[in-house]
Amino acid sequence: MDSKLEKRFTSVLGVRSRADLFNECFRFAQDLGFSRVTASVIVDVGPGETRWACVDNMPEAFEPIGGNKEICRIDPVAQHCKASSRPIIWDQSTYVLAGLADKWEQQAPYGYEAGIAQAFHMPRRNHFLFGVHRVGALPTELKESCRLVADLSLFAAQVQEVALAVLLPDINDAAHECMLTRRELECLHWTMEGKTAW
Repeated sequence: MDSKLEKRFTSVLGVRSRADLFNECFRFAQDLGFSRVTASVIVDVGPGETRWACVDNMPEAFEPIGGNKEICRIDPVAQHCKASSRPIIWDQSTYVLAGLADKWEQQAPYGYEAGIAQAFHMPRRNHFLFGVHRVGALPTELKESCRLVADLSLFAAQVQEVALAVLLPDINDAAHECMLTRRELECLHWTMEGKTAW
């Protein structure tokens, strides 16, 4: 492992502020050869209520497109991350296959031509999304692609807890310790009374 990256994995544990978090994530992205980075935490705090916070270096001119929730609902990378914890390596072909070539054409000039993203879906309905993006193609050599994905996954696993603490410090474990729906509570009650699953 690159000693610069190894240092980055440990230095992220000392992050105490939003600015520190961004700096560590951005330096990590640069070390991998990417110019854009996004680190987001999402917490489902109750029925229909979600808290969300992020650090990124999205250009201001791109915010109406990149920050648009309606567009995110159809974005193939965002949809993959919403449904899976597997990393995704994406480029123009990802958008073409999804029938969204025009979306890729909109984002490419802003530094979002290709990238790698991964989501973690954790207990207590906490989610963490980490992505790095750049202008230019990703390596085609399998060994190099695997190294990039492995480094990103390890860094994202290391930074997820820190990101939650820094970006949403007021979320306290007790507030969403038991987040069961009324139906789930009803089923638990029946189980306590000895009812069978069927």
